Amino acid sequence: MDIKKIGKENKIYLLRIIIILIYIISAYTIVSVFPSGYITLQSQPTLTVTPLSASIAKGTPIVVAITASNYQNLYAYQFDMNYNPDVLSFKSISFSNALGDVNAGQAFCVPSSNPQIGPGNVKNIACTRTIPGGLDGTAILANITFNTTAIGASNLALSNAVLVSADMQSISHSIVNSAVSVVRATKTPPRTARK
Repeated sequence: MDIKKIGKENKIYLLRIIIILIYIISAYTIVSVFPSGYITLQSQPTLTVTPLSASIAKGTPIVVAITASNYQNLYAYQFDMNYNPDVLSFKSISFSNALGDVNAGQAFCVPSSNPQIGPGNVKNIACTRTIPGGLDGTAILANITFNTTAIGASNLALSNAVLVSADMQSISHSIVNSAVSVVRATKTPPRTARK
């Protein structure tokens, strides 16, 4: 069949048939890949500071977890934690094995014994894998412990957050920050002995 000899109307008809065939093939591919008929979309990775909100008695330490969820091919991360220094004081940080066992040499994290602490922030909280390949999933990355030093409120906010894939590309993500209220400790009345 010589395409040049086909009339204009027949060319349009042939083009319509090709488009319909492409549509049918695409639909068949989607059904065979997703037999349930539903296409599942991956949600964007999220860094979440928890607890999302809390009231803590003055003098009681608070442990703040930084969780990464829905990540794919994660190889490294870095962020700063900001807080109100009039209400909280930094106590310590501990890293999870989310990127691999630090003690087995699978990951390296900024030494938790020497964090960069400024007025109202802990800077360059970072960890990277030292072996090939990124990881997928949801995990707590680090826990930061603060002392509650005064009554008041403090945001617990991440800044300068970066997630990096195994192919050294920045991973787009969202952040959910937190807040804490430090309240007056309630005194428990002494028990009186029964007679």
